Amino acid sequence: MDRPALPVLVVGAHTLDLRGVRTAIAELGLRSTTTPAIAPDLQAAITAFRYRYDLISAEDCHRWLAARGLLYADLSASLQRQRAGVVAASAFEQDIDLLLGAAWPELASAVATRLAVAAESTPVLTPPFDWKQLDRDFLVWASDRRDLAARTRLLTQTHLHWLRAVVHLAEFDSAESAWEAHWCVLQDGEPLPAIAARAALAHRSGTEYLQDLPPSVARALVQLAPGSTSEPIADGARWLLISLERVIEPALSEPRIAEGIDRQLDAIAIEQLLARQVRWLI
Repeated sequence: MDRPALPVLVVGAHTLDLRGVRTAIAELGLRSTTTPAIAPDLQAAITAFRYRYDLISAEDCHRWLAARGLLYADLSASLQRQRAGVVAASAFEQDIDLLLGAAWPELASAVATRLAVAAESTPVLTPPFDWKQLDRDFLVWASDRRDLAARTRLLTQTHLHWLRAVVHLAEFDSAESAWEAHWCVLQDGEPLPAIAARAALAHRSGTEYLQDLPPSVARALVQLAPGSTSEPIADGARWLLISLERVIEPALSEPRIAEGIDRQLDAIAIEQLLARQVRWLI
């Protein structure tokens, strides 16, 4: 006999169980935005699972599973199916594969968010739910929170994160050669790209978001004035020199920035919404 589905969350007076979450995911056509790496063996898969939920010891893992009505054997069997790409035979096993899968936090949050939006305007939630309509309502709700004032305010708050810089970067094998090139830039006025090309050094020039650069490089750029060159920067076994040509202030007209700001606004609003409306049971 199939085991009953586990209760997952409460919104208002309605409790949604794991099978209900799985149904919602299917009707909404939800997919994870990330593709988890396939573990080379079962033990590696178990280790990755424990790391995901900060389950330091085997006892921590057993307690986490027991709190959800599961055994260690359920975890092992589920991870084996997931690694092999096998669809579970029973409804309960399909529920467990969803719960123990890497995409669970993201997908469960997406389902809970749509119910929570409905709960904001509907005193009593009555199943069965029209998940397609709930999804449309969610999209309207999210859009309403992305007005120009909210976008501008968040862009101001995260200004440094979205800065771009036109930079020239050269790599050196030793600190001595990096300092020699630094001297040539400062004393002789020779551009860093010309020095790098003359010495056949690895180098690149372009426009970079500070957030995409190694932290040591980003920190150095923030301290540079346009037209100046950094002192040599240690980066593992290599040394770097960076010349800053100019800084490009962030603007909402830049697609990547607009999309990133909207994602941040969504994340903030959803976190607050779930805190108001959802009580998680597992």
